[in-house]
Amino acid sequence: MRPLKLLIIFSLLSLLPPICLAQEGKVFEATVDEDGVQRVEVVAGSYYFDPDHIVVTRGIPVELKVRKEPGIVPHNLVINGKEDG
Repeated sequence: MRPLKLLIIFSLLSLLPPICLAQEGKVFEATVDEDGVQRVEVVAGSYYFDPDHIVVTRGIPVELKVRKEPGIVPHNLVINGKEDG
């Protein structure tokens, strides 16, 4: 094979591990602390958020702490209300 073809094939194969190792999603149901606040900690890593689904009770304050693991993959955080779907 030509060196360029080998490089392209190797590059494509190097993308497979993150895709193949994707975990089943975790659902975290927040509970209300003694001070009346629901607290959730999220870790953002390469190709994942942990937990990736959070359920909170409407009308009760929520404190969301997000920490990013070292890496080169940028992350976005989107918070939808029930009316947003």
